[in-house]
Amino acid sequence: MSQPSIGIICGQGEFPRLTIDAYRKQGYRTCALVLREENSMDIASEADHSMELPIEKIGRIIRFFRDQQVKQLVFAGKVHKKVVYRTIFTDLTAIRLMRRFKDHRDASMMYVIISFLEEEGFEVVPQSRYMEEHLAPQGVISGKINSELAEDIKYGHRLARLMADEEVGQTVAVLRQSAVAIEALEGTDKAIARAGELAKGSTIVKVERSHQDQRFDIPTIGLETVELAIIAKCRCLAIEADKVFFFQREEAMKLAKKHQLVLYGIG
Repeated sequence: MSQPSIGIICGQGEFPRLTIDAYRKQGYRTCALVLREENSMDIASEADHSMELPIEKIGRIIRFFRDQQVKQLVFAGKVHKKVVYRTIFTDLTAIRLMRRFKDHRDASMMYVIISFLEEEGFEVVPQSRYMEEHLAPQGVISGKINSELAEDIKYGHRLARLMADEEVGQTVAVLRQSAVAIEALEGTDKAIARAGELAKGSTIVKVERSHQDQRFDIPTIGLETVELAIIAKCRCLAIEADKVFFFQREEAMKLAKKHQLVLYGIG
């Protein structure tokens, strides 16, 4: 029986490294395509085969996976949507793909990309496959919750879900049941930084969409997110349990405890 292969499209953060590790543990041959400007080749150091290409070279990306005889692909890590606005596409395959976009909403763009890849003979598999251990637990992860904080988490959860479902962003910052910052094109990190500039003691809430497609854009936090929340003097970081990836959890918990940042998994 031949060894199964997986193609890993490497975006930002530690997501690609952990995905490579998870598939290797399952006996897969891992072929990692690192998107230039989103990550470095170091993130794919444990992959069996790897290559770095700019995101606009869609034709070459497809050829890499075909050359490796890969049939299944997984997206690992966020790709910032600013590339759509800033990149000049000269690759003919990329131009053909771009013409299919009816708008620049995250989900609608990803459905077009996935449909395109399926037409090219690939299957895009869920990001959560073999990664369940990294999903956030339910309840208090670090620190203590009082009634005031509980109300902010409840309000932030409701607001974040509205924003996520409208394709605005998946992260909000709230304080005393009032919106402080809402993530948009700038991303979670800058939204947290903006919250710190506007109000100290905010609660950051991150959620998934109501009908989240598991093949893309599963929300993620990690050690860097906790560091940014501490710098911004936030009071709490709340994420949906069993729906949001929490990478580098042990290190993040230690840091949060040291700085009295509450970590909470919304059930």
